[in-house]
Amino acid sequence: VFSIPVRYRDRGSFVRGTWRAEVRLTVDQQEVRGRLGLDTGDDNAFFHGMRMVVERRSAEWDLVNRENVLNGRGFFASMDRSEVRWQLPLVVVTALGYKDRQN
Repeated sequence: VFSIPVRYRDRGSFVRGTWRAEVRLTVDQQEVRGRLGLDTGDDNAFFHGMRMVVERRSAEWDLVNRENVLNGRGFFASMDRSEVRWQLPLVVVTALGYKDRQN
């Protein structure tokens, strides 16, 4: 079992004190199947779960010379990382063309 990341980059937004991102399962499913080399009708893929990792970085990261960070030459900034996991209902997993193997 391995994870296949789907990058959302800047698709999220901060609305009324809460971060929101629209998860588009059918679009993500097409990307995942493409990476696995599976056709749309192929039902040999197992779905083990879903998670979203969110990273927020301070403005200093936008200005940084990456070489200085990698070589440790006096860079100071902050970063927050959160992870959320959830299970999809069986009907959704099946509609996406996967066999359900969620815990």
